[in-house]
Amino acid sequence: MLLHGKEKIENPQGELKSCGEKMKRIFFVLTLLIMTMAARAEEITVLHYNIKELDSHKIHTCEALFDLGQLEAAGQIIRQISPDFFSINEMQYDLPGVPNSQFKTRGKNVDRFLEKVGVNFKYISFNPANTGMKAKKDENGNYVRKPGPGQTDRFADPVNFGLFPGQYSTAGASRFPIKKEVVLTELPIKAFNPDFDPTKFRQKDGKPLPADMELFDKNFTDITLDVAGEDVHFILLHTVPGFGFGNPNSINPQRNYLQLAFLEWYLTGKTDFPVPRDIGITPLKPGSKFVALGDWNVDSRDENPGAEVINRLGEIFKYWLPTPEVTYRSQSFRPEEFTRQFDYILVGPGFEVVASGAVRPEAKRIERGCKQKPDRPIPPGFVRIRYQNEAGQNCFADVSEDYAVSKTGSDHIAIWSKLRLIR
Repeated sequence: MLLHGKEKIENPQGELKSCGEKMKRIFFVLTLLIMTMAARAEEITVLHYNIKELDSHKIHTCEALFDLGQLEAAGQIIRQISPDFFSINEMQYDLPGVPNSQFKTRGKNVDRFLEKVGVNFKYISFNPANTGMKAKKDENGNYVRKPGPGQTDRFADPVNFGLFPGQYSTAGASRFPIKKEVVLTELPIKAFNPDFDPTKFRQKDGKPLPADMELFDKNFTDITLDVAGEDVHFILLHTVPGFGFGNPNSINPQRNYLQLAFLEWYLTGKTDFPVPRDIGITPLKPGSKFVALGDWNVDSRDENPGAEVINRLGEIFKYWLPTPEVTYRSQSFRPEEFTRQFDYILVGPGFEVVASGAVRPEAKRIERGCKQKPDRPIPPGFVRIRYQNEAGQNCFADVSEDYAVSKTGSDHIAIWSKLRLIR
């Protein structure tokens, strides 16, 4: 006779049999749990977010933008998605002395940013962009972060834009190990397309562009990750804007097209002109698993030549959502919005799109008039914002909280996709 607590158990052998059955049930449940976890490991959530002008000053001093902190707002959106891979555009690659002697770190901005917004990734890809490498300092020996009206061209890099080195760099953060990284910054345009002559185009001051100028004003990054034992390429590209900012002789539309043509060639092995074989870069092998994502700075409906490449890629591979899709709507709280599609997630072989979206809350708003600050109560779920109308008057409105968070986080919309790895 065995005693178990206060119970008297008459049949110990029967109890042993019962324990064996329990162990079998536990083992079965554990097996199901392990299988479920393995299945989840083959589903990954990818997030791309262009966070406006995310520089060292904002990251290290937590500068506020509007009535909410920009980092706090962006962090709410990132935590909401909880991605396994995160592509960040417009993050400054921090260098000592940039923009001034107050800043001393090198390549730590992404770690500091992720820490501040409360998300953790084990593996980081972060490299300096070409942007701003030829920018000029002011009379005090500092780079200018916010020039006065009409002063931008005085300090900005005339070839790759930017007011200070590394200004618009790209970061990738991953929960999966990084096996390999290819980063392209120095490839000349003429090496990729020998028939293209950059000197035919002009800077804003009328000077011709250099013949040896780089293809990428930022950089092109191919990160190979180990996802559940499979090699997956995550390809990050933030292109030059596909418009000239008032310069009729700007190279921007053509450079945007050439950067996207390079992406097309890298993914498929061909584009709409012959690429020399000796450029020292090898496209992906046919059938390679990849996800390409970033701010490609041209709408698929535009007449710019880059839009043609966007549409061709959509005929071969899958976009996370059907294009066109609004991913940019300016950061101003004015009622009228300039909306475009600039950001994309392109899904290559080896993946099934399970779910996708864009964090673009509805623009619920109640106008409260201009000049005088309103004294009416703010409705639940709304916050009060201030903006300037076209006449320069201060105006007020109550907008929904999630809309305010989206606008404060960036002028771009965060886009995401849950993907299932196909073996």
